[in-house]
Amino acid sequence: MATTSKTADPADDLRKELDALRKDFSSLVDTVKDLGKDRADKAMGAARERMGKANERVHASAHDARERGEALAGELETIVLSHPTRSVLIALGLGYLFGRMRG
Repeated sequence: MATTSKTADPADDLRKELDALRKDFSSLVDTVKDLGKDRADKAMGAARERMGKANERVHASAHDARERGEALAGELETIVLSHPTRSVLIALGLGYLFGRMRG
C-alpha cells in the first residue's frame, strides 16, 4: 500500500512566510508612525507653550515701553512748557545739525 505523504510545496511555504513577514513589517511601520506622531504632538505642544510664554513677554515689554514713552513725553512736555524759548532754540539747533549731516 502506497503511503501518501502530504508534503507542502516549498514555494507555498515561502509565500506564507513572506506574507507573515510583510504583515509583521507593516505592523512595525504603523507602530513607529504612532510613536513618531506622539513625539511630534508632544514637541508641537511644548513649542506652542513656549511661543505663548514668549508672546506674553513681548506684550509685557511693549506695554512697559509704551508706559515709559508716555512718561517721558509727559516730562518733556513739562520742560518745554516751563522753558519755551530755550526749547525752541534747542529744536532749531538740532534741526540745523541734522540738516547739515544729511547733506
